[in-house]
Formats: sequence, C-alpha cells, structure tokens
Amino acid sequence: FLRTARMGVENMALKETFNTSTRKEESMNRKITQRLCTILLLLFFYSPLLAATYTVDDDGPADFVKIQNAIDVAGPGDTIMVEAGTYNENISLKSDVDVMGAGFEDTIIKGGLTSHVVYANNVYNAVFDGFAVVDSGQTSSYAGIRINSGDLVVSNNLIANNLSGIRITGASSAIIKNNIVTINGFSGGYLDYGIISLHSTPLITNNIIARNRGAGIYIGWLDSAGTRIINNTIVDNEHDGIWCYKSAPIIKNNIIAGNQYGIAASHDPA
Repeated sequence: FLRTARMGVENMALKETFNTSTRKEESMNRKITQRLCTILLLLFFYSPLLAATYTVDDDGPADFVKIQNAIDVAGPGDTIMVEAGTYNENISLKSDVDVMGAGFEDTIIKGGLTSHVVYANNVYNAVFDGFAVVDSGQTSSYAGIRINSGDLVVSNNLIANNLSGIRITGASSAIIKNNIVTINGFSGGYLDYGIISLHSTPLITNNIIARNRGAGIYIGWLDSAGTRIINNTIVDNEHDGIWCYKSAPIIKNNIIAGNQYGIAASHDPA
C-alpha cells in the first residue's frame, strides 16, 4: 500500500512538473509571437521613414551621374531625384521606385534613336514625372515610353520625336496625365501614334496630344473597353484624333479639333 501511495505521489509530482513546463513554454511562445507582431507592425508603419532619396546630376555633385545606375541601386519606397541636364541613355524603371525630374524644360532623356527611351515592364506603384523624353528607335514599334503591364503613373512630361510617344500593352492600367505628347512618328503613316494602347485599360487624362504624324490616340481590341480618355486636348494630328479599333473606350470632355478625323471607329467590337 505504501509503495502504491508513493508511486501515486511521484506520478502527481511528475504531472505537475510537466504541466508547469508546458505553461512556461506556452507563455514564452506567446511572448515571442507578440514581439514578432510588434516588429512587423513597426516595419509596416515606419518603413516609409526608412526609404532613401538618391540624386542624379549629369555634371554636378550627386549620388549618380546616370539615371539607370540610380534605379539599379534603389529599393522599394525609394525616390530618385534627377537634376536638370541632358541624359543620353535608355532606362528601365522598376516597381515601387519613383523617378522624378526637375521639369521637362530642363531635364531631358535622349534615347539616341535606339530602342525605347523609357521602358516599364510589369512596373507597379511607381511614378515617372518631369522629363522630356525624345529620340526613340525608328523601327520595331519603339516608343518614347514603353509600358507593358503594371500601373505606372506617367505625369508632367514632354514626349516628342519618337516613333510613337507612349506605347501601352499587356493589360496595363497605367495612368497617363498632364503630359504633352507631340511631333511623334517618323513615317507619316497610320502606324505612328501619339499614344497607342493595346489590350489594356489606361486612364488618359489632362494631356495635350498634338501635331503627331499619325493618329493622336489609338485604342485597340475588345479587352481595352475599360480605357478612359478624359479631359484631353487632341489637336492637329495628321490622321485621326482618336482611332478605336475593335474597342469601345470611354471618351468624354475632350477638345478634338484640326485632325483628319476627330474620332474614328473601325470594326464593330460586338
């Protein structure tokens, strides 16, 4: 009987020790979880404070001389400030990095008549603002600004002397606003455009689209139906002001004058 009682007491002691150890482990796990949650919340709310700003100047003291070098180094949330100057390069943008010029009157990117001047492939949550973008390649659908997919914001730029000013593809929902798109197109034919958008749904608003050698704006294919063309001035383009090919974009509150045709639609999208 005494042996059995002793074994019972020992078992109870072992269980109590095990339970105490388990409670301590659970308490420690809760504390670790709480600390991790706190760290994650701090990173979420204060990460903008950790973002860097890089400067670029082609002939003065700055972090970089070339825009592309700054883009390559920049990380999510960073901003690149480009000082006035002429930058002879073709650049590729990246997601979560804003590239800001000092104004298109003084900050010029020249593509050297090769390729796209500015390329944005699957770029999200980024802004390209304040540049003159000139001299794209003259063949193979090159453009001053080439956007494939993503939701890049293109604002306050002068886009001139390219094969097409802006070319948008890949289901992009880019925002094109407050730009001057002019004198683009080398051949003087229907295949040169101020802005061309295929299989995408951009917002094109508050731009001046003038004196391009083809159509001012071209919107193509059924899946472009969500495109919005609002509050633009579209004048003096050699062919159509707006050409809708198998597409039905929203067009409202635009000034359209002096083009060969104001708005042209071909091939019923139905």
